[in-house]
Amino acid sequence: MSWTVIAAKDLSECQGDAWIEILRGNPALASPFFRPEYTRCVAKELPIEVAIFSRDGQPISFFPFERVNESIAIAPGRSLADYQGIIRFADDPLDMRAMLSQANISRWEFDHLLIMDGQLNPWCWTNWESPQIDLKQGTDHYFADLFSRHANLKGLRKSERRICRDIGELRFEFGCRDQSVLELLLKWKAAQYEATQRLHPFTNAWVSILFKEMLTYQQADFRGLLTVLWAGCEPLAIEYSLQSHQTLHTLVSAYNIEYSKYSPGMLRDLHLIEECGKHGITCIDMGKGLESYKKKLMNAACKLGEGSVDSFQARGYVRHLLNESRYRFLRSPWSLPAKRVARSAARIVPSIRRILSMR
Repeated sequence: MSWTVIAAKDLSECQGDAWIEILRGNPALASPFFRPEYTRCVAKELPIEVAIFSRDGQPISFFPFERVNESIAIAPGRSLADYQGIIRFADDPLDMRAMLSQANISRWEFDHLLIMDGQLNPWCWTNWESPQIDLKQGTDHYFADLFSRHANLKGLRKSERRICRDIGELRFEFGCRDQSVLELLLKWKAAQYEATQRLHPFTNAWVSILFKEMLTYQQADFRGLLTVLWAGCEPLAIEYSLQSHQTLHTLVSAYNIEYSKYSPGMLRDLHLIEECGKHGITCIDMGKGLESYKKKLMNAACKLGEGSVDSFQARGYVRHLLNESRYRFLRSPWSLPAKRVARSAARIVPSIRRILSMR
């Protein structure tokens, strides 16, 4: 029994079927990011490989990855991969170092690892939450609970009436296929990141191509889903999601800042939740991070891990210790004062440099 590595584009139909069989046997792997269709889509734009572990000629584990610097593995889709991990049955033992060695990988780095069982916990130096909206009890139950916790959200109905009066008739499109709408979403999102001087992937050509490719998949097993809140002919808010059966994962969302006073983003989310209930979706995953709108909407969460597995034990131990200490500090009461000092220093140092460089 050993791991073999192939290019993801060479994944056979039989291997794909075995992959899907594992997903059926492990409900924890419900996210669309664990589907072979997702890996195949990414492999059309990036050099994705798959390590396969077989027993008696039958594949029982799949590890999709992208190789960086020849020996470091990261998740397919890079920063877009909101769920990461190894496709396997939950009770199967896992020898991580043997896997890395046989795949010729020195280190696997992850920041959205699904904490499925305790086997991978020792490799995580911190944990995060991916906020979710649980609709298993129905949308009526969900909204009753939401409005009891956030009564002010009921006031959004007034925003809807104002939109109809000021802009045009309000409607929600669940499953838009217009490529120009997708391009507009990515343009809005890139502008949002650039306004806050944050790095983002949306200027990379492969991202736009990948999103368009996933939008062509429209099966129950896997599909790209573009949803739009319209006012007349004007798009107010757009969201791109991935769906697999009853699980929807929101990937990119943005709204037209010219209409921000109407709270179009939150209105879009409420309409999306209503539509998901009609289409049999019972879990909406909003992705890692606890932004204010996620805190309001969430009623469940999934634990994700950040860390790395290193084939060299001593190096891995040092890396783990340093990063664990860093996150412990960042979550301590000392973190905020330290960040303020760092920001002040960042403003002062350039001024000192200019003074010293004067002739």
